[in-house]
Amino acid sequence: MERSEHMTQRRADFEPFTRNRFYYGKLMDVHQFDLETHYANHKRWMINHLVFGSGVVCGLNVLPGKCPDQVIVSAGVAFDKRGREVVVPSAQTLVLPPEVMQRAHDQCGERQTPCVRIELCYHECPGDPEPVYAGDCSCAPPCEAGTIRERFCLEVKEGGAPPVHIKCRMSQVVADGMINYPALVQWLAGKGCPTVAPDPCIVLANVHLSGGEKGHSCRQEDIDIAVRHIVFTNRLLAVLLPCILEWESGADSD
Repeated sequence: MERSEHMTQRRADFEPFTRNRFYYGKLMDVHQFDLETHYANHKRWMINHLVFGSGVVCGLNVLPGKCPDQVIVSAGVAFDKRGREVVVPSAQTLVLPPEVMQRAHDQCGERQTPCVRIELCYHECPGDPEPVYAGDCSCAPPCEAGTIRERFCLEVKEGGAPPVHIKCRMSQVVADGMINYPALVQWLAGKGCPTVAPDPCIVLANVHLSGGEKGHSCRQEDIDIAVRHIVFTNRLLAVLLPCILEWESGADSD
């Protein structure tokens, strides 16, 4: 396992952080710089995971491609289920693999429409190789990656993602137009911290296969992006709150 991958998986579950304490004369080696970098990364990812949640932040629309068995994923940003930022800088053309579509057909009955789901995953890859002038006690490789590039990958898997249901999950929190603060505190305490999912990828869309086993003529009505989770950012809440208040005032007037 690469060092960067190991450090990425170190804090899959929550644990106290350790950060560097600098002093004059401290020997700065690879471990110290790794500790500094990963302290900042993992604390930011924890905040993303606990405060904002996982899902699409903006963009990442899924549209039919120009050719059969193709879809286009537009540019956008998302947080995966470990809080890591996934940036898609430009539109991506994705070909639906024939073997995945075949498995989707095999898993469905005669009365069911076969379906595949498109997932977006965080991906790291080493870059900018540089010569190693001094190594550790073992035999040092002639080159090492000078950077870690934060990238993404798009995956197609058989089976559709379940629909997203948004409903109130806090009973007896609001009464007589007032928030029951003790009930809210009890709800948060009882829920505990959300666990980190073993599969960190996020769903972008379900694609219903309507072209038979030999191929798929993708249409806009075959693509369902409502199955994706979204991140309720401050900008989105600023748009939603006036709508909710307007609806509440209209309900009161009735």
